[in-house]
Amino acid sequence: MPIVGTLINVVVVALGALVGLSTHKDLTPEWQGKVRKLLGVFLIWYGLMMIWKGLNGSFWQVSHQFVILMVSLIIGRIVGRLLRIQVSLNRLGKFARQQLSLPPAQARQPSPGFLACTIVYCAAPLAFVGALHEGISADSKPLIIKSLMDGLAMVAFVRFFGPLAALSVLPLLAYQGSCALLGQLLEPLLRHHNLVDSVEVVAGFIVVCVALVILEFKKVDLSDYLPSLMIAPLLTWWSR
Repeated sequence: MPIVGTLINVVVVALGALVGLSTHKDLTPEWQGKVRKLLGVFLIWYGLMMIWKGLNGSFWQVSHQFVILMVSLIIGRIVGRLLRIQVSLNRLGKFARQQLSLPPAQARQPSPGFLACTIVYCAAPLAFVGALHEGISADSKPLIIKSLMDGLAMVAFVRFFGPLAALSVLPLLAYQGSCALLGQLLEPLLRHHNLVDSVEVVAGFIVVCVALVILEFKKVDLSDYLPSLMIAPLLTWWSR
């Protein structure tokens, strides 16, 4: 089933809402930092494993795949900047942060919490990459990590915005489920032309970059690299 990770994500966010509404106890900042580091380290390991599995064959085949990865990332970033993907998502993020600074009376209205949480959960690069990866490979691990982070965030969101913030699980289910189904539809075509590895290698690179951002090692305009997921298989097919 291609949307297991998304369903887990929805359930964990809903549980986070229940915890936030039923208790006022929070993880200390120290423990929150430890959890983020643990999740970030796991994402680095898993992203590197995706890259390792995708780069296979003889030395020259691996070298060829690596060159395609680098070229795909460069071209993808150029395309992403031309499309202003990161700029657009930054604006959405700014809007979400503005909702978090509203007075309590306004924040408790239905719209602010729903919109802010939807942006936080759906605009993250891992939402698209993790769901697409699951659709192609039936692997939910990146989305499970995202689920844990989203659930912890919902504990705070539901206390600030009120219980209606939990309705953001509906667009989360629709968006990530659609991305996973897209991956499932593309998988036979990619598999037939031996192009799955090219997509997985780029996805692994993005997962590693997500981890670096979580660990606050480096700020990366991740969303601008998303077109690389399409460019890598095209370059691989063209270069044969």
